[in-house]
Amino acid sequence: RSTPLYSSAASDVYKRQGHDSALTFSSPPHRLRHSYLFFYFVFWGTRANTQLLRQVSACDTVKKELVERDATEALCDLLEDHERMRSAGERPGGLGTVAIQSVLYVLTNMTLRSPDVAERLADLGGFDRVRQVEASYPDKPKLLRQCCLLVRNSAVRSAKVREVLLKGGMEAVVRRVKERHADQCGDVCAAALRDMGLADYNA
Repeated sequence: RSTPLYSSAASDVYKRQGHDSALTFSSPPHRLRHSYLFFYFVFWGTRANTQLLRQVSACDTVKKELVERDATEALCDLLEDHERMRSAGERPGGLGTVAIQSVLYVLTNMTLRSPDVAERLADLGGFDRVRQVEASYPDKPKLLRQCCLLVRNSAVRSAKVREVLLKGGMEAVVRRVKERHADQCGDVCAAALRDMGLADYNA
């Protein structure tokens, strides 16, 4: 069964990438267990699949659908399983850490102007998992940049999330990334620190 929302949004992106044929998505089931398997399939699939979901998740209508279908929970679970994702990505033809970066990218899109999603992510312990990702991949600036973008989007409109981030030690995480990768991550790190409410964000 196809979901018109997914089919339409995906087909639009697919056609913009120069393809002629229509693209349809099978409707992800509502239950978390099935959503979890759906995201495993997408993120462990092809590079085109990861790019596609990253693009369609920027659409507000698609974001709403993803939230309703337990995507926040599913993506949070995937972050917790980042070691397994990396191992799968390192196999021949795998995506390396691109899959983990894509999970973060979709969460970044979902939390943009959506404090309710950011607060749900905080309730699920999602930012603890972001800290684990930072600790596991200190030499991956693109991945770390995405972590900081997620922190910024989540903090900017929610006092609750800012409190969770600061109490959980996210300031130290972001400052560490800023110090190690100033050229590639300095701007987003400063923005994340600012939106967490820190006056010395440029220090």
